[in-house]
Parts: sequence; structure tokens; C-alpha cells
Amino acid sequence: MSMSMNRHLSTVTDSCRYACATVVTTPKYVIGAMVLGHSLRQQKWPHELVVYVTDDVGPDARDELLLVWDRVVEVVAIANPNARKQLGFASFATTYTKLRVWEQTEYAKIIYLDADTTVVGDLTELLDRPDFAAGPCGTAPDQFNSGVMVLTPSQIVFDDMVIQLSELGSYDGGDQGFLNSYYADWYTGPADRRLPFAYNVPWLLAFYAKAWRRIEDDIRVIHYYGPQKPWQLKGETTYTILTRVVRFMTSLEVVEPSPRTTWWNIHADLQRTLRAQASDGLRRAS
Repeated sequence: MSMSMNRHLSTVTDSCRYACATVVTTPKYVIGAMVLGHSLRQQKWPHELVVYVTDDVGPDARDELLLVWDRVVEVVAIANPNARKQLGFASFATTYTKLRVWEQTEYAKIIYLDADTTVVGDLTELLDRPDFAAGPCGTAPDQFNSGVMVLTPSQIVFDDMVIQLSELGSYDGGDQGFLNSYYADWYTGPADRRLPFAYNVPWLLAFYAKAWRRIEDDIRVIHYYGPQKPWQLKGETTYTILTRVVRFMTSLEVVEPSPRTTWWNIHADLQRTLRAQASDGLRRAS
């Protein structure tokens, strides 16, 4: 069962409907999804923006998401089939719900982005990719990172994934390990399934300024993966400590301003935009 709330959808036929999408299974990630959606609007993404949420995301949070995203669609959560002690992070308990994106067959192509990413460049070229494409994992380049994926929705593929849940393993206990098992030929198959690194750049690369600056002009998506997110105070404390350790223990140069500053700048612009929209609404109402 799904529930859809629409805001301002493009008038296009199903055969050419495209979307950028994310999944939110907990209220903690609503702020991440808000900033992600705003970053897509800053980059003038020309197609739909849709958030898939579970019933843990309440009405107030959904209304908030609709201030930025075109649609909020409720989906049923998919339980992680792995034992909790096998999960790389506690948050992996709900990440298999991401597979629901393959069910959304009203779209010809979906660019999926984790809610802890921000878009800083054009993504439209990705719509020319095949039925599945993803970028390399920063720590294991022969595996892909599931935080940014291009896919053609298919009920047949989704149903097959559900069948395979108990058969295929997951090296990290989450959806990424499972999907790498499912798309086992990602590294050895056709080259157009492998996205350039610039489409999924880990923020931690900023601790190696020369490497960051080498690709800086080409970066399209920054991924803030890890247990501490930019919007968490503990995360900022952790970043400060890491920066001091790197500067004290090595001769490496850390990028300034940091990618976390990029996230906060987008957040600040989002707040200004929402305040302006609210003021405009009050003026029209009066």
C-alpha cells in the first residue's frame, strides 16, 4: 500500500518520466533529505523529486519534506535479513527499504541518492546510463557504493531481489553488500554501468587536499557517509578532532572550506528560501 502527496509535478507521460529520489526511514534523516532536495533545486534539476518514506516518518515531517520535494510516497519497510551483530552500522537495520525504488515503475529512470548526499553539479547526463549504474566504493574500487545509483525500475527485478534476500550475502550487513552480490558483474561488465568517481565523492577525501583539488571542478555529488552527519553536533566535534589529528600527525593539507561547510551553506540557503516562501504566502493571504 502506498500513499502519494503531490505538489507541483511536471506534465509528462509515464514513458518519459524521470526522477531523483531518496528514501527516509527515520525522522533523523529528514533534515538531510531537505538539504539534498534543495541542492537539486539549486542545480536546476528539470524532472521530478520524490521521497519514499516509511510509517516511522510522521505527517509533520512529510509536510516539511513537501516544502522541497514534489512527492512524498509511503512504502512498506523491508527488514534487514542479517543479524544485528553483522551490520556495519546500526542504521543498516532499515537500509534494505531502498530496494523499493525498483518498484516505482511509473518512472522510466530514477537517479537514487542517499539522504546524506548533496548535489553540486548537473546530473542529467546520468539519464543516458543503462538499466543500472553506480560509482566505485572509496575503500574497495571493485565494489560500488549504493549511495548514488541510476536504475530502471522493474517489478520483475524487485520481485527477484526479494527472492534473493535470503540467498545472497552482504559483506557489510546492509543493502550495499547485497546489491553488489546481486549486480555481481558491475566491475567486469559493460563500462557504462560504472559512474565516474565525481558522482559519489566521499567527504573524507577532503583530508587529502591534493586529491580533492584534482577533481574539485568535476564533483557532482558529495557523500557524507559514516556514523556522524553534518547536521549532528557530535559530527562537527568529531570533524574538528579529526582535522587536528591529521594536521598534528601528518604533513597532509586539509581542504578549506571543508565539504561540511558546503552542506551548511546549502542548509542556510534552504532556510532563506523557506522564509521567503512563507513571507510571500503571508503577503498573498493578506
